[in-house]
Amino acid sequence: DFRLQEIRDMKEILIIKPGDEILVECNFQTLGWSMVTFASLFFCL
Repeated sequence: DFRLQEIRDMKEILIIKPGDEILVECNFQTLGWSMVTFASLFFCL
């Protein structure tokens, strides 16, 4: 369910500067689907 979002608090505040890299993990199960799944930062069908 795309509407189910999980937020995790950081133990400390991080300052992200230009040139820094961020690793983001996304899990979305589509094994039972018969159609193409499109996903981006802004939407998921």
